[in-house]
Amino acid sequence: MSLYDVLAIDLDGTLFGRDLAISRRTRAALDAWQQAGRTLVIATGRMYRSARRVADELDVTAPIICYQGALVRSPETETDIWHQALEGDIALSLVAHLEEQGFTALAFRDDQVHALRDNDHTRAYTRLSNTEAQLIGAWEEFFARGPVTKLVAVSTPERVVETVSPLRETHQGVAHVVQSQPDFLEIVHPLANKGIALSKVCQLLGFPLQRSVAVGDGQNDIEMIQAAGLGVAMAQGHPDLLSVADRVTQSLANDGLADLVESLLRPSEQVMA
Repeated sequence: MSLYDVLAIDLDGTLFGRDLAISRRTRAALDAWQQAGRTLVIATGRMYRSARRVADELDVTAPIICYQGALVRSPETETDIWHQALEGDIALSLVAHLEEQGFTALAFRDDQVHALRDNDHTRAYTRLSNTEAQLIGAWEEFFARGPVTKLVAVSTPERVVETVSPLRETHQGVAHVVQSQPDFLEIVHPLANKGIALSKVCQLLGFPLQRSVAVGDGQNDIEMIQAAGLGVAMAQGHPDLLSVADRVTQSLANDGLADLVESLLRPSEQVMA
């Protein structure tokens, strides 16, 4: 029996770059993984509708981890397995603070992205997710209608880097703050992360967490890398992620995900149960 039964993969920076193109070698390796009877799980910060398109392309039927782990949804039944939402009053306070700092804020509810205005920062996110923003009149009215799944704040990479750590410290226990892309700061419920979500998925599928492999490149992948039986970082990954990974694979440009999967499928990576 194989040592690992579940492979959880991040999308941006791990499966593909900003061109959203999956290399032929990576696609072949993931096909081989599933043809060997093993389970492929998508674990991303993207909204469900965006992640679902990738799942369909890769023939993934396992529950999808999205919104940085704030939501786990079955693509087969379209039912939520796990959803940790951020309360409206907390979200409003965070958005007000971030907009004072010059960020463009986006809020996610019912798998829709909402924004006050359509500008370069808004379009930077919607282009990457292949979606459109729903424009609203005022944040106060929007958040008064209830909680949200996630917040995204967009600015320059320099501004994101200098903001993420202080904001995480001042809101510890209130919100989970991560840098997902160089220009994206993302905020979810304090109990929402990819590591907790992966444990929920493994439990549902009937596999011990120790029989999972997780691979990613960002600061938002740290909890998942630490939770999995084998945590793998892409070579170009965030320094904080590289420091906690069990293994480092090649970079995205060098088909690091394919390199990892091919190694996991070799007989030398297998043990008898």
